[in-house]
Amino acid sequence: MDYTFQGGIYRNVSLHSVDKLAVRMLDYAGPGVYLRQRNVTASSATVDVTARIFNNHGSSRSVLVRAVVNDADGNVVADRSSTPRTVSANSGIDVVQTLTITTPRLWNGLTDPHPYKTSVEIRDAAAGAVTDVVTEPLGLHAFGLDPDTGFSLNGKHLSLHGVNLHQDRMGDGWAISNADHEQDFALIREIGASAVRMAH
Repeated sequence: MDYTFQGGIYRNVSLHSVDKLAVRMLDYAGPGVYLRQRNVTASSATVDVTARIFNNHGSSRSVLVRAVVNDADGNVVADRSSTPRTVSANSGIDVVQTLTITTPRLWNGLTDPHPYKTSVEIRDAAAGAVTDVVTEPLGLHAFGLDPDTGFSLNGKHLSLHGVNLHQDRMGDGWAISNADHEQDFALIREIGASAVRMAH
């Protein structure tokens, strides 16, 4: 088999300028904010929000971390603030907060892809100023795998039929545009696929 490897920049590039007291930008290319869902049902959903904070100042800072979950209409459905935490100079800490959303609208694939957003706000406690805000998408759902009944989403069986998706196109290689991605997924939906395996 022939595998062609392209190099260089082949995806969108963003430049971020942040305060010295901010969500960690160099967390193995991750966003520095991580969401873990637990106990998701039609009556409530629990989400652990981990914020990795880094202080690039030459002295310690007292930091407050606020986590907010908004629904698709922008309404606040969960809100929690931490107690002040001290971050030493040129070092970081992880702040974990647990939020509960009552009667959540569950994400249900293409049938009802209801999006929530979770924002983490970093505040310098001494200065009283917000120094950083990072927002991550959140789809509240529960899934399971059973050897006899297969895959379930939110307690209901979901038949998975999928394709293997490569990231290359004739004449473009790996430098695929957003329009190319949209066309790929339109074709995948057209054939009735409900799952995608990323090839490489």
